[in-house]
Amino acid sequence: MSDAKKRVLIAGANSYVARSFQNLCRDRFDCEAISVRNNAWRDLDLSSYNAVLWCAAMVHQKQRKEERERWFAVNRDLPAAFAKTASAAGVRRFVFLSTMAVYGQDEGVIDPNQAPAPKAGDFYAQSKWEAEQNLRALEDGRFSVAVLRPPIIAGEGAPGNNRRLERLVRLLPFFPDYPNARSVCPIEILCEIIAQIIEAEGAPQTGSGASMYPVVSTAELAREIAARQGRALRFTPAFNPLIRRLIPRSKALRKLFGTLCYADRPCIINL
Repeated sequence: MSDAKKRVLIAGANSYVARSFQNLCRDRFDCEAISVRNNAWRDLDLSSYNAVLWCAAMVHQKQRKEERERWFAVNRDLPAAFAKTASAAGVRRFVFLSTMAVYGQDEGVIDPNQAPAPKAGDFYAQSKWEAEQNLRALEDGRFSVAVLRPPIIAGEGAPGNNRRLERLVRLLPFFPDYPNARSVCPIEILCEIIAQIIEAEGAPQTGSGASMYPVVSTAELAREIAARQGRALRFTPAFNPLIRRLIPRSKALRKLFGTLCYADRPCIINL
């Protein structure tokens, strides 16, 4: 068997996951990252790649009704078009980063075996769910698709909720020690999961013991961030009654201090 590194093409060169994967897995794979913002990718010869890692997405933006078609063009139609081209070129594996949001819950415990039901009006979640279905339709005995639905991605410089939490930790002298539960996906764990999927010879396995998302409180995340920042952040339960009273009325507070976690926490979903 050849010891040559597998070649991985990463779509979405500027994404946090793409940059992290290249940095953390440079010794395991021969990676190349490209932008798919224009149609230049259509002229690429994909025949030398073993796998595609799809990180490109429209995300962390306000969802305006007039931009609905753009959300679906980027998040649903583009990965399917790319996957068709990759499959025709002989690429064997396509790893697609979806989202926990496809389940349509913003609080509570999610059973990963339940059927996805994105919230009406959530263009991001709906477009990702429809993309999953379109990609699944392309699978055959030669071309396989692995779908990941990670929760909040944690790590230095990670976008979304993590970035907002980093700002709060930097600004606040005290942080609420509120008892909630959040599934998180440390970037190192996510990159390892992706690496194992690419290295696997057979079809990707579902929910192995090595593919579990940690469940932590927001306070625990804040402690880790404060440690990275070199801050001695103090924690207090004094604000908990106010948070408990306001959280049902505030989406921002639910995102920060609400409970949202997987029941079994598998990383790879094959429905």
